[in-house]
Amino acid sequence: MGCNPTKIRLSVANVSQPNDVKQKSESSNEFNEQHSLVAVSNVSIDLSPIDNNAFSTIVCQQRQKAIDNMTYRTAIDTWRPSSIEELISSIQELSAHENQIDRAWIIFYWISQNISYNTDAFFSNQIETQNAHTIFQSGKAVCEGYSSLYTELCNRSGIQCRNVSGYGKGFGFDVRQTNFDKTNHAWNIITLNNGHSYFIESTWGSGHVDHLTHQYKKQLVPHYFLCRPEHMIYKHLPIDDECQLLAHPITMKQYLMLPYIYPAFFTFDLHIISPVHSAKVDLIKDKSYGLVLIQTSNNNIELSGYLEDEAGNKIQGGHFIYLDKKDQTLWRCQFAPPKPGKYNIIIFAGEKNHQDQCFSAAAVQFAFDVDHLPSSPISYPHIWSYFFDYNIEIIKPMNSHYIDWSSNINTPYCEIQVRSSDDVRISAVMKDSSTSTNVKNGTLVNFDHEADVWQCLFAPSTIGIPFELTLFAKRQNENESHPVTQFVLQPIPSNALKECMIFPEIYLPFYNMRCHLIEPLNGVLQSDSTVHFRCRIPGAQEINITVDDNWIEGDAWKPDENNIFDGDIQVGQKEVAIYVKFNDENSSYQGLLKYTTS
Repeated sequence: MGCNPTKIRLSVANVSQPNDVKQKSESSNEFNEQHSLVAVSNVSIDLSPIDNNAFSTIVCQQRQKAIDNMTYRTAIDTWRPSSIEELISSIQELSAHENQIDRAWIIFYWISQNISYNTDAFFSNQIETQNAHTIFQSGKAVCEGYSSLYTELCNRSGIQCRNVSGYGKGFGFDVRQTNFDKTNHAWNIITLNNGHSYFIESTWGSGHVDHLTHQYKKQLVPHYFLCRPEHMIYKHLPIDDECQLLAHPITMKQYLMLPYIYPAFFTFDLHIISPVHSAKVDLIKDKSYGLVLIQTSNNNIELSGYLEDEAGNKIQGGHFIYLDKKDQTLWRCQFAPPKPGKYNIIIFAGEKNHQDQCFSAAAVQFAFDVDHLPSSPISYPHIWSYFFDYNIEIIKPMNSHYIDWSSNINTPYCEIQVRSSDDVRISAVMKDSSTSTNVKNGTLVNFDHEADVWQCLFAPSTIGIPFELTLFAKRQNENESHPVTQFVLQPIPSNALKECMIFPEIYLPFYNMRCHLIEPLNGVLQSDSTVHFRCRIPGAQEINITVDDNWIEGDAWKPDENNIFDGDIQVGQKEVAIYVKFNDENSSYQGLLKYTTS
């Protein structure tokens, strides 16, 4: 029997377990409505274990203690056995005064560090004898060899162990397939002196094969040591039903219905709410996207993901993953294909640390096959987790990763509108995708008090290239802004923009006080001209103006009842700067914005 290794995708975090034999935030009403539209399988699959007492508190503690025992690892790493007999002697000596779980782990760990997956044999389909002695001498094996060696070491060390053969969802497995031609994998069941039986998967617990290079990479995966039956069954179906260790063994049809699960899914204790018992996701009725609902065990768990096409290319703007507003442990994962076709959904999970960082690993994968779209395609902007922390709501554009350019060639900027909490301040950056440099004075973020929205304007510096438009947010008591969402402005045709412009240089008080510059928006004023200036500055007592570094004569400007400053400015030869004094006692003038001249 040949064996197939774990494959790793383009992202290191997205690792699929090895098969080892080669085959030949919305309103509750909207949430309830969309939840009810999700396709739910009408097939009931019971994955309850046959032995409810196998994983007692004591067993779980002993298992984790063995895994975490660095003394074991340090000692094992120094072993250089010349024979299986010498290896068994070392195993027995190291675990002489320990329980059988420690001994089983020592064997598991030694194999993970000393046996490599035989990729040459697997990919050439020239698999030699996989008995324990051959594998020990060569240091290479496919799944049958891993299983045989684990059995030999256990049985000769006083642990009852048997080989299990069956069907594994590993390298070469397609979630769309409807059957297996033959068995393709091997693993183990051990029975301890406590009378309970447990799964051992030493092949997938030792490493994986890189999906692109087909090279084997060692990686210890403790999940596969004493793996629970209700977890193991997602990617392992034994020939013998009794070897499922389930109260109600499942069929091949049911096995293939189960989603493609990674160890992180169980590590983070995730639960799929929808689709239930299905490896496939369908479009929501009359919508252009599919929906996956996943419940987490606590609100420190964070999900992410993406949509990829059949060739493995990530779909830009194809995913939107966020927490439900009412249930802070329910994640809503939306995926929008750009056109009909076959797609894969990959969802990641991670847990935030004390620095609020999250390191994610692949958790679950679904097939998403779309025959037709019932309405126009939609897409989503890129979202960071801060988007939800700051309670950001996108007003414009809706359901689009891309910004539409105005049909009016005299409008040299585009617009994004968002809403936030009152204590949040929004800023923006525009990046030239061809040079990865920020466009100087390419953004202006106004706060429209009547509409209660942030009006984010972007003026491209040239035509014919795409730009990244990123919004940042922070609370008033925070020193640092964080990225919240990102859109793409696609290349502008030459006939769609008459002339490029820049905005005036904006200083921090403009954002902090949620100002609204009404006119002029162009940051370059014609020298020796007269311009009309209008700007709403909440909390301002007065403004004063310098022209070519000289204060203009006369009294400072006062606001009207709407906090709007309105008047004419005589432009000089170099620059015009606006300074503001707020109502704070003993306050001095602060820079608000500055224009240059041409």
